Amino acid sequence: MNKKKIVSIILGATMLTSSMASITSATAVSRDLSSSGTIHIIDDGIPDNKNIGWDYNEDTKVLTFIGKGAIPDYPDSDNVDKKTWFKKDEVTEATKIVISNGITKIGSNCFNGMANVEEVDAPTVKQIGSNAFNGCEALNTLSAPSIQSVGSYAFNDCKSLSTFTAGKNMTYIGDYAFNNCESLRSVTGDGKVRVRNYSFSNCSSLTTFNLPNATEIGSYCFDNSSLLRTVKVPKATIKSNGFSTNAEQGVSTVVAGSLDNKAFYQNKRIKNLTLDNATFIGNYALAEATGLSTITANKVTSVGNSAFKDTNITEVNLGKVSKIDNYAFAGCKKLVKANLGTKISSVGSGAFVNCFSLNSTITLKNATSIGTNAFANCQNIRVADNSLGNKLKSIGSNAFAGCNKISSLYIPKTTTTIGSNLSSKIESVNDTSVTVTSNTERIKIYTPYNSTIYKKYIANKHNKSYIRKAVTSLKLSKSRVSLSKGKKVRLTWTITSNADNKGLTFITDNTKVAKFSTSGYITAKGKGTCYVSIKSRDGSNKVAKCKVTVKWR
Repeated sequence: MNKKKIVSIILGATMLTSSMASITSATAVSRDLSSSGTIHIIDDGIPDNKNIGWDYNEDTKVLTFIGKGAIPDYPDSDNVDKKTWFKKDEVTEATKIVISNGITKIGSNCFNGMANVEEVDAPTVKQIGSNAFNGCEALNTLSAPSIQSVGSYAFNDCKSLSTFTAGKNMTYIGDYAFNNCESLRSVTGDGKVRVRNYSFSNCSSLTTFNLPNATEIGSYCFDNSSLLRTVKVPKATIKSNGFSTNAEQGVSTVVAGSLDNKAFYQNKRIKNLTLDNATFIGNYALAEATGLSTITANKVTSVGNSAFKDTNITEVNLGKVSKIDNYAFAGCKKLVKANLGTKISSVGSGAFVNCFSLNSTITLKNATSIGTNAFANCQNIRVADNSLGNKLKSIGSNAFAGCNKISSLYIPKTTTTIGSNLSSKIESVNDTSVTVTSNTERIKIYTPYNSTIYKKYIANKHNKSYIRKAVTSLKLSKSRVSLSKGKKVRLTWTITSNADNKGLTFITDNTKVAKFSTSGYITAKGKGTCYVSIKSRDGSNKVAKCKVTVKWR
């Protein structure tokens, strides 16, 4: 090696060291550069941006950034001229961008319009700003394992990008982030990510979307992504219009969390919906989603206004639901089975109106209000124990009109209001329940004589001969008995003397220990302990118990 060449190398090294004096760990990072040795310091007048340098290798077409911290934002067109690498014409031919260790952010509009870039390697980048790679049509490989957030339009029109992984650290994907990524086939990852509005719209090749820890799917997120069939986001809330009506949208199976208002409004394609983690279903969330047949959401506590209105759903399982809002299931003519659990506190107006096929027993023992026309024309429904429970405060007009399978109801003392149409048709009252005539049938209703319902609607409006008296007290002759094998004993009972219906049901909770006959005989069957009881049949649900102990001698 001649002396001139040696001197040249030394001078080059001196210049490199000098130009990188303000870049943290420049000596280590500079090894990644395969260039002529000219490193450009970013100096755009923005504070703290002098910690980043860049180099472009014309032979390899690699644009490399080194340093520490953030590549700055360029928020509008006026700032684009400050991107010093853009002032070198050859840089626009770059096919690969390397963001070296230590750089944590790619600012807004950084590489906007670099149409020849095919590969990006950014191992420590956490943030990608808005429009950062907008229009990078050739980009097909993105390596950014530390990424936490992607700004709006960040990868818009990246037509060659085929996959995207939302790593465990990712928390945010902005509006239109991957819009028009027409080659994007799959989106996967474990990140607890919020996916915002239109994020994956017009992704015409997208078939797989699996983000098990995602927390939100924004409005119109998959608009016009016609090949997508299955979306798995079991912990995410589907925001308003997330999967609403769209003739080009093909999604048929969704595993999701809660549903915001109009999440699937008028969606004709959704068939299978699993909501294992959902706590609420918003207003009109599934209204007119005519392709849906079944839904299971056993953690849901609230169903919004018109949530299932006019769907073809046949079965619904909402075992923990508390609030069912107005018209929630109105017009669900094919609904046959509804498992609504025992926690219902309110049923809104028209909640189940015209559910002609519904054939289920509804438990209303914890209900505080039942709205107007709540169950109107539900011809086959029944109310558990014929009781509305001791928490009920109000019943709207025609709440049970057309409910042919309901023959009697117990209205508690707590009830203070009955709708005008209902009250005008009351024909009889008992000490614990009252009788109403609906449009097509007669429902016997029981309520206490001292109840507000009796005083307000009955006492001064009807002949007392029509008033039915309910069971108010029920006792067995013994509360404990002890028997040996094969022996028997007879119990007697006392019941309200003037009750109109003195019918009783005889019950034993363990037939292997003892048998309890309708005549009051207890027969010992096997060693152990059980309870026998009698229960009134008139809707008052009065109960008397006796503990039975059988000894084996």
